[in-house]
Amino acid sequence: MIGEPLDSIFRRLTNLVDVEQFNKSFTAKEIGRHTTEHIALVRDTEPTLKFLRKQNYQLGIVTTKETGPVTDLLTDYGLKDFFETIIGRDQVDNPKPDPEPVLLACERLEIKPQEALFVGDSLLDLTAAKEAGSIFVGVLTGACDRREFVENKADYIYSHVGELTELVRHLKD
Repeated sequence: MIGEPLDSIFRRLTNLVDVEQFNKSFTAKEIGRHTTEHIALVRDTEPTLKFLRKQNYQLGIVTTKETGPVTDLLTDYGLKDFFETIIGRDQVDNPKPDPEPVLLACERLEIKPQEALFVGDSLLDLTAAKEAGSIFVGVLTGACDRREFVENKADYIYSHVGELTELVRHLKD
């Protein structure tokens, strides 16, 4: 269930339909844990973002988390300005694995979904990207291993986000 929206997790765990109180209570507690004190950046994040920016890539984030805490965390790490758009769970009716947030990000970035490289670390990410028609790049720093990405037909698989520079150089040639 890693990466799924909280309301979906609570429904699955409790068999309740109305999980709003669980969601509010847990979200309030978790917002305090979305700080640089509790969350570390994945290896090579900042250099990779700088490289992509130099290559004139537009960047966005699609997450099952609420937009506010994600934006605050990016600001705390000094990374917010790398991203033109952040699509959180609170901005869509249907979160990942539905393609809606990916399509919204593409719309805001003014690109076709087929032109988008969606980088993710879960099957939720892969499903959302593929259903939107985007190219999916799996990174092995999250919930999935290489076998899962291969079985689910990821377009590219890398050990960590820093290896994206190789793909971008290859695509530019």
